[in-house]
Amino acid sequence: MNNRETTIMKTISDREITENDIWEFYTVLQDLKFKAKGIIYYENGKVSSLLNEQANACNIELKKFYFMNAVAESVLKTLEIMLPDDKVIGDPFWILMETFENNGIRKTNGNYVQIEDSIPLFLSREQAKQICETRNRVTNIRSQVFGLSQNQMKALCKKLEVKGYPVGLGIILPKFEQPADGQLAIYKVDPKKLLKYYYREN
Repeated sequence: MNNRETTIMKTISDREITENDIWEFYTVLQDLKFKAKGIIYYENGKVSSLLNEQANACNIELKKFYFMNAVAESVLKTLEIMLPDDKVIGDPFWILMETFENNGIRKTNGNYVQIEDSIPLFLSREQAKQICETRNRVTNIRSQVFGLSQNQMKALCKKLEVKGYPVGLGIILPKFEQPADGQLAIYKVDPKKLLKYYYREN
């Protein structure tokens, strides 16, 4: 017999919570064909002890939240996945990203450096640093080496899988496989294939 309890959530962000809200939500929970606990998230006003008692009797929990804080936190978590951090170790790739200076600290602006219409993926951090230093000497746009985590690699590939996206991915061949004429050899790879061979499911 399955005694697992499912949680159902309701959000009230534009007004204060009322007794009627609790009863309506309780009715919804009772109509479900499985055992469920309810949580009502509210933003405005205070909840009286009477409302709390009523909610507890209906197996409903009342939780206060701040909508804009929740949105900001969600955006930050998304950016943490999408934008590499200089403390991240490449797993297995390293990339170059454009940077800008803010109070003496260089930060990424979110733009990936491109080579031959592809975002270059380096298997070696040292090789990435050499290419980055060379590029910084000959262009006005500064860039920096960042490690690409597994989650960031997945997010990047999913972004590039969109039909018609003008940029692809390219693995930079190791130094010993690079041509002697100074050209940069890059192996262009489909994002789906890259995930298939390099992404590890947790």
